[in-house]
Amino acid sequence: MRFLPCTTLCALMFITGCGATGNVNQTATAIQVVQQADRSKIELVSISILNDSFLDRENPSPFTGEVVQISGEVVAFALTVDDQYTVTIRENNSDAICIFDASLSNQLGDGRPVRNGVILTLQGQCYSSGLFSAIPFTLDGCRIVTE
Repeated sequence: MRFLPCTTLCALMFITGCGATGNVNQTATAIQVVQQADRSKIELVSISILNDSFLDRENPSPFTGEVVQISGEVVAFALTVDDQYTVTIRENNSDAICIFDASLSNQLGDGRPVRNGVILTLQGQCYSSGLFSAIPFTLDGCRIVTE
């Protein structure tokens, strides 16, 4: 009888994968991809368009793996268990989770560039968030373009 709940839990963990916070290796790779991207070819995309493209279950998002640029208001930020930072930005009631490495730590908080209410423009590599995430995509390996 105990086998079934354990199997179910393991299956759910497998399905959700990295969830909405990516993983350290993916972030390290994404940072390199974002840094090496041709800045003249990085598309400025609205968060709502990204959300819609990742919610379409019939067609894969054309933004998967692409480096894009988004802008919005910082509504939250957090440190994950793998020492990565997530910054949630909002544009017209649509949210995006942007994942940074530990180098962002000295830029977070009151009186610093990344704080609640500030408008940021960011670039990052798009990934699907996973089956059970409230936000359908993340931007990984992010960098701040403008503050």
